[in-house]
Amino acid sequence: MAFCLAMPTVMATDLTKKQQKEVEKLAKNRNKELTKQGWKVMSTLPLQTSLERHFTAMLFDGKTEEMGISTRTKSKNNGRMLAQSAAMNAYADKWASDLKGRALNDGSVKEKEFENFYAAYERLVESEIRGDLKESFSMIKENPDGTFEIQIFYLVDTEAAFQANMKALERAAKEAEMAQEYADKMSQFVREGFDK
Repeated sequence: MAFCLAMPTVMATDLTKKQQKEVEKLAKNRNKELTKQGWKVMSTLPLQTSLERHFTAMLFDGKTEEMGISTRTKSKNNGRMLAQSAAMNAYADKWASDLKGRALNDGSVKEKEFENFYAAYERLVESEIRGDLKESFSMIKENPDGTFEIQIFYLVDTEAAFQANMKALERAAKEAEMAQEYADKMSQFVREGFDK
């Protein structure tokens, strides 16, 4: 049993001593800041360990962060669901807005045809990424009025996110009955967003 409890502290990436010290320093400073603000981790791992794993994944494993927040909820469970939904909405909105900016600045896409596509794409990105947002850790803080604030930090694998975006793009193009030339253009814009 002791072995099972010790296993979660093992990092996925082998870090040099310098890298480990960098991660520990970042985590220690952030832990102190969050604790001072009244945040508590919502897992069995200490906040310091959760932060170390999170920073290691972001700095050395090529993961990106997405965060969801819920405020002033009376139920912890509802708060978690709202924070999760907020993270997915923020992620979908970020990619859809980026795509919209690229497409409209390009000028080669008809705005009316694009709007149908855009609505479908934004909805489908959220649906596709659902399984690729991996919860890193979550925190809770009780407000003076007895309600709760919850923050959930997710890690997103860049390759998985790219695949989810491409799948959403293909489905959105079909739903919007977009001409192939425009669908190819949208694909190019998504690739540029991921520098692929």
